[in-house]
Amino acid sequence: MSTGTAVPLHPTTPAQQRRRDLILDTAVSLVEERGPDGFQVREVVERTGIALGTIYRYFPSKDYLIAEALDRATSDLRERLAAATRDGRGTDPAARVAVLLRIVAESIERRPGNARASLQLMLSADPIAEVAQHDFRDAFGAALEVALADVEPSLATDLTVVASSLLTEHVVAVATGRPSVGGTELQMERGIRVLQLAIHTSNRTQSNRTQSNRTQSNRTKEAP
Repeated sequence: MSTGTAVPLHPTTPAQQRRRDLILDTAVSLVEERGPDGFQVREVVERTGIALGTIYRYFPSKDYLIAEALDRATSDLRERLAAATRDGRGTDPAARVAVLLRIVAESIERRPGNARASLQLMLSADPIAEVAQHDFRDAFGAALEVALADVEPSLATDLTVVASSLLTEHVVAVATGRPSVGGTELQMERGIRVLQLAIHTSNRTQSNRTQSNRTQSNRTKEAP
């Protein structure tokens, strides 16, 4: 079995692309059905008829194949995040963040096999598998950046870290089947409320500061 240090083969012909897609689509189904522990590359061989060595040319390790399968499985989720970002531009930042977190949380709960795969990849030492996970992280980060565009920058940075940690905790709870106190969904909603409170408090503070500065400016202008 590959150690994950080989460079993946990138398709250069339509036939190679079809072969890679078949491998990946099969892996997506197997990961969703059985999770990463029950996933075996040899079963991909059995279902596709593609030689084991050929599969490892495209995907140099099991973790890398799982990571790419997870990336493909979450492509619809990335599209939903982008759509929610576009549709929510007129709402307040707290509402936008809540929508994003609920979209991802619902996807995690609906596909526990993928949640287990995500958890395994978090612990993977395979450097290529690590790179393969970037698309979703980048998509979620970009969506949060837009959602928090009206929030003070340092607070937006802190809230991004908290939101990401909240999702990681959600993945762990669903993947392990050990939900936190009050239930997994309730815990997520509690986290969302804390984030919303932080945003609303920041907005009120900024509004009060602006009003105070405006009042002080008017007083200065009226002074003899």
